[in-house]
Amino acid sequence: MVCRADPQNPISDKLSVLIRRVVRAFQELAHGKAEHPLDILASGITRRNWRMVREVWLEPELGEPRMSLIVRLALDYKLHALLESIALAPRQVLARVRLETRMDRVRELDAVCLRDYARRPGRTPVEKAGARQSLLSVQRLPNRDTLENRVSCWTLEALHSRGGEWSREHRAASGSQRGQAVARLVRRSLTWRQGETLAPVSAKGLHHPVQPNYPLQMDGRYRKIQELYRLLYREKRVEDEAWTWRHVLWAQAARQLLASALHGNATRDCNAPFFWHEQERGQWIAPQSSPGPLMTEGGMAYWLDAADLSPHDWLKLAPRPWLKEVGRLGCEFVLWWPDREAALVVWPLLWTGTPLAPSSLIEQAAQALRTFKKNFAPSVRLHGFILGTHAAATTQLDSVPEVTAVYMPMSFDQGDETAFRALCKELRAGMQLAVEAAHG
Repeated sequence: MVCRADPQNPISDKLSVLIRRVVRAFQELAHGKAEHPLDILASGITRRNWRMVREVWLEPELGEPRMSLIVRLALDYKLHALLESIALAPRQVLARVRLETRMDRVRELDAVCLRDYARRPGRTPVEKAGARQSLLSVQRLPNRDTLENRVSCWTLEALHSRGGEWSREHRAASGSQRGQAVARLVRRSLTWRQGETLAPVSAKGLHHPVQPNYPLQMDGRYRKIQELYRLLYREKRVEDEAWTWRHVLWAQAARQLLASALHGNATRDCNAPFFWHEQERGQWIAPQSSPGPLMTEGGMAYWLDAADLSPHDWLKLAPRPWLKEVGRLGCEFVLWWPDREAALVVWPLLWTGTPLAPSSLIEQAAQALRTFKKNFAPSVRLHGFILGTHAAATTQLDSVPEVTAVYMPMSFDQGDETAFRALCKELRAGMQLAVEAAHG
């Protein structure tokens, strides 16, 4: 079990990188600019085409890193001026505190001060003031530990943390315009947070999401801080939910990667993919968004996806008896050639335990296929495909007669064009090899 942000677990950081990359890719598809106004549906769904999906997953622009939230904030220099103005002159209130005060400076006494005054020995104020000639009184002192300043501190800490994570993920882009802007924001946010005006203020006591007070709603400067807080908190909440459903998220990413690799063989009536604006238990892809039918060298292939099928209906409507039992294999989807009575069984694998030998995984999958074929599909040509990732994995293509596997690293620098292109090449080659082995 891998816990989020666990410094004792070396897998945690690499898994964080993988989750953020997958989430950002889905967010780009869900919230990016639409080619047609009708592509943005009123029900919180965006329609795309498979060319756009392929460009996001396998053919992104490698010159500059993708435009993400932290990059947009790093390039917003008006925001930087606002943050600096708050760091130099944060809003403060006069707090009522009780202090021992010289008699000539006493201006206000409350009930507590009066009780203290009554307990002191003496009959006159001078006698009660004692040798130090001081009394307990109410004083008004400037205080910066307010809700709006705590939210500002949390925001600065979040900018520093997110910017640092982004810089570590995009080391190859450190010299680019966006890389330099993010590095500058990381340095400045730390300087503003540690300044003498905000250093005494702590953001640890905040209860999220913060309900804004009057300054956060009406003050010109702090209203912008509240908007920035909402953006950063929403991004954090999305990542936290993705961590909870990380295996579902990886299965969704595998669908997109394989569909993108096969896109060139799609027929004109291929289904358009639909994406939710907000994830639902790790799912970004709306139902009935699988690609297909696909025209391959082996004939017309159909994509049968567990996410699109109702178990009750599938038992009644499955086109072949053996397809009713295919769930026993634990696969996420199947590529089926009805004319050849052949199928490609696909397993997305997100492994967070101790490293396993790739040969061991392939052999287990091959044994499962042999057992299933013997018991349920003796006349069907079956082949398996594993798309796996692990913290210790490198880009690797492996195969046995029954199963083909492609292993990907959890963390990779997309700015490293050579490594990223090699990764895409291995993925395409593995998928092509598996498809050819499946349909024969």
